[in-house]
Amino acid sequence: MKTARTFLLLELLIAFSLISLFAFPLIFSPFYRLHEEMKSLERIECERLCELLLAQVQKLLYQNAVPLKKISSKGKVSTLDELTGKKWGDFDIVFGAPPTKQKIHFDVLLTWIREPVKDFSNKECALLRCTFATKTEKSREEFIYDIPVVFSAAQGAP
Repeated sequence: MKTARTFLLLELLIAFSLISLFAFPLIFSPFYRLHEEMKSLERIECERLCELLLAQVQKLLYQNAVPLKKISSKGKVSTLDELTGKKWGDFDIVFGAPPTKQKIHFDVLLTWIREPVKDFSNKECALLRCTFATKTEKSREEFIYDIPVVFSAAQGAP
């Protein structure tokens, strides 16, 4: 009669190492993808908030609430906070797998990138660069938008 052979310790060690070799990528790959997806969603949310702020900046420009003369020329940057005297760009969002409240701050920077040019109706046209420097708890990014501005000589050239 044959006796039942027991497993050798070496066989158990090889089996355990093979299982761990194939199991770990199956376990950690979804977590890595989830983390990347959360970073992507955070960037999309920042972009949405930037476009919301851009609409507010355009409204301020339309209402002449931003003094065009005080916006710095090429190479220098003016902040919307110092131009209007009001604090802009602070948001609280609820984000994450367990919902957590995050603070996002945008520095709204304005600068002229094209000097004003007179058109046929005696109005001046220029291009204003609006940069949103985003500071979150995890990252820092910049979103840049160019705004065409048309103004009369009475408003003053930058």
